[in-house]
Amino acid sequence: MTERDEALEPFFAAGRSDGGLPDDFLARLEADAAAALPAPVVVPFRARVMPQLWTGGGLLAAGVAGVAIGFFAPETLNGLVEGGEVYDLAEFLPGANPAAVFGELE
Repeated sequence: MTERDEALEPFFAAGRSDGGLPDDFLARLEADAAAALPAPVVVPFRARVMPQLWTGGGLLAAGVAGVAIGFFAPETLNGLVEGGEVYDLAEFLPGANPAAVFGELE
């Protein structure tokens, strides 16, 4: 052993020993800890359900908004162009052209 280990050996020996605690120490400690805990809180049903409803409502609103934007976007693009010219959605978004993906539909 080194000199440093010899200096720490009394502390290690004290840690390995029983320590002389009373037999009912752990039982008293557990009882004190249980007494210090707060009483369980009963959450009303409405408080448990409402956050889930808000989340579902937001998801539904986002889905409806996405469908509406996708459905009305082609007409909106044609109406926004000045000069009365009509443009196809494929000219703005070439990847959105179904004819390019699937071929000409009969």
